[in-house]
Amino acid sequence: MLDKQTVILNRLAEGRKDLIAFHRFLNNDSVDHETIISSLTSKCGEYVSGRDILCLQDTTEYNYQKHSGRLKPGELGPVGNNTDIGFFAHPMLAIDVEQEFCIGFGSIKLWNRSPDKGDKYSRGYMGLPIEQKESYRWISSAEATKRNLHKARHITILADREADIFALFDRIPDERTDLIIRSRSNRKLFDQENDLYEHLIEQPEIGHYTVFVRENKKAGRRKHKAKLGIKTAKVKIKRPSNLNNQTASPFIELTAIEVTESTETVKPGEPPVHWILLTTLEVTDFEQAREVVRKYTLRWQIEQLFRVSKRQGVNLESSQMETGKGLMNLGALALQVSMQILQLTQARDNPHNIKAEIAFTQPQIVLLSILVKKYEGNTEKQKNPYQQATIAWASWVIARMGGWKGYRSQAIPGPITMFRGLDTFNKMFVLYKMLKKDV
Repeated sequence: MLDKQTVILNRLAEGRKDLIAFHRFLNNDSVDHETIISSLTSKCGEYVSGRDILCLQDTTEYNYQKHSGRLKPGELGPVGNNTDIGFFAHPMLAIDVEQEFCIGFGSIKLWNRSPDKGDKYSRGYMGLPIEQKESYRWISSAEATKRNLHKARHITILADREADIFALFDRIPDERTDLIIRSRSNRKLFDQENDLYEHLIEQPEIGHYTVFVRENKKAGRRKHKAKLGIKTAKVKIKRPSNLNNQTASPFIELTAIEVTESTETVKPGEPPVHWILLTTLEVTDFEQAREVVRKYTLRWQIEQLFRVSKRQGVNLESSQMETGKGLMNLGALALQVSMQILQLTQARDNPHNIKAEIAFTQPQIVLLSILVKKYEGNTEKQKNPYQQATIAWASWVIARMGGWKGYRSQAIPGPITMFRGLDTFNKMFVLYKMLKKDV
């Protein structure tokens, strides 16, 4: 499955015998998604040794309502709309901070809600301890990542507004672990009359710089260059009065960073970029604040991972599995395959000579070195410009196999091109292994 870069079983199987074998494997009582996840995080845990790692966490859902007629009742539960059935995934995507390149997973949590689970009001959700809430995943995933990636030199865990939880800030940071979380609400300050947002209004801007902002259809924002102004403030966030755990610290010391787009770069009819970030990292000047913002802008990688796992890539929601257990086992594998496609997409313009072994086996690299001669043209513009046996070099070959013409004047190959190229490559690799075996 990892070799063929797809989780659609009909594509994986060479015949009916293979198809039956795949179904039996994924539904086997001795196979569970936690074992698969443990294998994936263990591999990442070795790779991060001595590195500074940025860990991005977020949640997505996989919806199987259109397949509900063939699934056994009760094996999956309601997803975000509380009507359709499916399951949730909450991965922690590990990024090399210096290279800005995804390298694996610090943790992955998969779960489904009980079909008879009531709404928040019927369950008295607000009064429950954090450990009994779904939002505990932000904390438990961070704790699991700290264990799994303990060989890393330093870990910075990053998340969007849903992770703005007092207990996360109170429990997770230590001498080798920091947080960057986008603020969700205007929190009370321990030693100020003003709340957080009012306090930031009073702070002067400490600098400006220009960044490239990616398209965000959800926010109604097109890609463009944005001029950003930066404010910072050292703050003490007061423990919420309704917090169940009254043994928690009375306050947590953080740096708040407000990022506001200048009106001169805002596109007509679009909202300006405006982020308030809370971090445990040391921020004493403009460059340190700018570095925190740079790390936050890498959050797009986990959103891209989710898109690749769905219609832009491996298409997990089209799986024909007939059990919830099998679908969740498949989900763990699908995230790994999606991450490898994301690596190839990123590699095209990554200046670091990351080895191809991060995504390919040695026999596959040998085949790539044979195929590169087929796909290179006669002119310099059609030559593979990257160092041999690097992931960028491999990505160039796969993109050519996916239909890209090889000219740098063309748009950078995206996930769908890479997916098509991998599909073609893996069919060739099967034939290559058969020929090698006969010889």
